[in-house]
Amino acid sequence: MGCHLAITIRYGVAVLAIASLFTLAEAEPARHMPAIAAFAFWVLSVGVGLALATASVACLTRWSGTRRLPRWQLISLAGVMGLLLYTPLSLSIEVAFPPPTLDDSDGNFLDELESAGGTAALVAELLQAGPLYLLTWTLLNLAPATAINRSAVVTAAPAVLPPRIGPPEPVTRTVTADADADAAEPSPSPARRAAEELGWPVALGQEPLSVSADLHYLHVSTALGRATVLGSLAAVEAHFGETGLRIHRSHWVARSAVRRIARGASGWRCELHDGQRLPISRRRVAEVRALLGSDFVLGDD
Repeated sequence: MGCHLAITIRYGVAVLAIASLFTLAEAEPARHMPAIAAFAFWVLSVGVGLALATASVACLTRWSGTRRLPRWQLISLAGVMGLLLYTPLSLSIEVAFPPPTLDDSDGNFLDELESAGGTAALVAELLQAGPLYLLTWTLLNLAPATAINRSAVVTAAPAVLPPRIGPPEPVTRTVTADADADAAEPSPSPARRAAEELGWPVALGQEPLSVSADLHYLHVSTALGRATVLGSLAAVEAHFGETGLRIHRSHWVARSAVRRIARGASGWRCELHDGQRLPISRRRVAEVRALLGSDFVLGDD
């Protein structure tokens, strides 16, 4: 939960910090606006820009072709997509915050290019906003992307002694075409399917206890370990079906992992056998209680 909160705070603080910096620096195009209007302009611009990049990650992780890319490539591609989507919206935001009429004699090359309108204005905005946009996106994702590459903590399996070698015994079997096909192309294990469809480490297995979303990151907890991956809860719901349910817009739990559904001072919560306590959103309380019951303990001796 600490990592989940840390990433969310990082994004919120980044938007406010960048907006404050641009306001104090009197950066264009809000240079001639009152301070409050300039700050509102930059909060809107930066917030929209980062939201578009985040949405781009969610779209890319739904497609198997890009899901198999190295994580840093996927994040970089999402940043470029977000920038391309942000550029025309940035011009629209500028129209909503028009500066006072000024003498255009001191305009630079980009100002002249933007004043030409059309494609030239888009190119000017792209050149002006692009470098800082991509740098900010990279820095915001640096720590979470590093966490993605950490190996899951997996419980050690008991040592297995090799079998005693004895004399070979003759075996008679009938070989069919279907058997040869199955032997040549064995079906992937459930853990391998989860790795291919969701991008999870194979070491996590196929039985998650809970999955918590934080923008375009997922914090996955299983009986074998924990990991941070790119993805969406919608993909998790589709993959695991009725074995789990969404209790909150940011939390999914496996039904078998639920210990208790109870109401506390801060609202309804879902307690898991591994000790996690996850909030249940108000609009999902009725559905969760109908499926799992409430105010009793499941599975305890």
